[in-house]
Amino acid sequence: MVPFMSLLYLLSFLDRVNIGQARLNGLEVDLGLKGTQYLTCLTIFFVGYVIFETPSNIALKYLKPSRWITFIIICWSIVMTLMGTVTSFAGLATARFFLGVAECGLFPGICYALICWCV
Repeated sequence: MVPFMSLLYLLSFLDRVNIGQARLNGLEVDLGLKGTQYLTCLTIFFVGYVIFETPSNIALKYLKPSRWITFIIICWSIVMTLMGTVTSFAGLATARFFLGVAECGLFPGICYALICWCV
């Protein structure tokens, strides 16, 4: 269980930071980003993450961790798949917001599952 959870957290971290690599490969030119639009897209991730982290923890309390983490992974994979279809600033900002929403419960869910498993 621990190696699988570690892999999930590593993948979520890679998803958070892959926008930096995309910028190096021409993201701003491809999407026509100007001024601080790139920085806005970086920041909007944490808006969704912070707003939905508490509701996610409440849902985790009422659902089994295995079901909640599975739901998070499915939502996360859908968002990441749809991020490949982004063609504008608005699309990128929306995708980053929903990526934050999808990932907000992963770390608390993993911690809770490991605590329940180890005790």
